[in-house]
Amino acid sequence: MNWQQQYLNITWEDFCATTSTLSQKITRSAKKFDLIVAIARGGLTLAQLMSDHLSLPIAAFTVQSYKDFKQASIPHIVYGLDTRLTGKKILLLDDVSDTGKTFLRSLIYLEELGARKVDITTAALHLKPHSTYVPDFYVTKTSAWIVYPYEVCETIVQLGPLWQKTGISREQIKHRFLTFGFATQTINMYLKKIGV
Repeated sequence: MNWQQQYLNITWEDFCATTSTLSQKITRSAKKFDLIVAIARGGLTLAQLMSDHLSLPIAAFTVQSYKDFKQASIPHIVYGLDTRLTGKKILLLDDVSDTGKTFLRSLIYLEELGARKVDITTAALHLKPHSTYVPDFYVTKTSAWIVYPYEVCETIVQLGPLWQKTGISREQIKHRFLTFGFATQTINMYLKKIGV
């Protein structure tokens, strides 16, 4: 298998187009919302664009689910909301439903803040086939490793050593990141930082 087939490289143009598709799906549903709630970090950029599409305010909280690209056993809220959500119709956003654990934990959290489950609609750009939670709205199902345009440094830090362990050279690693559209300066800086 070609190494590129393992990855879904999302450019900014792709991200904006996919967000537009998601907003159209939501708009066609005729559901009404009081606010967007973003699951940080992944849902923040999506929430900003969706807010523009749907003319809704944004709130956000942080769920810690990944450590070194491996799913933590139990996602937890590390920075929460400081408001009650009683009576609010919420559009809960994240970039991907990977295992589904983040969405499930987030739904419980919003209910703890007074939101009714029936008033929470979930949406993501991407869905992994193995996810235990399927958002109400999503655009693409993929089993590929998704490389989002706002995770350049994180991607270099994680994939650089992983690729190095497979025996490919530093130049080949740099070439792969260039193929993703990453800036040479950023690639060099982070590869140096991690000793690759």
